[in-house]
Amino acid sequence: MDLVLAEMRKQGRENRRLDDVLVRVGGISVFAFLGVADLRRRPLVRAATGAKHAVRNVVGAVVAAHGP
Repeated sequence: MDLVLAEMRKQGRENRRLDDVLVRVGGISVFAFLGVADLRRRPLVRAATGAKHAVRNVVGAVVAAHGP
């Protein structure tokens, strides 16, 4: 019985460590994806304008790749 409890505690510690790592990595990737770091440095309107230009660039690249 003591061995089972010790094993359960060990698994719990490993799961907590993994959860901590995933939260940190996930948080960084989500913030990078959303551009949250950039929003702190510039106004929201400018961020929206930048997004519009990014979409235009992607659409232009797709059209150019499939053009005549």
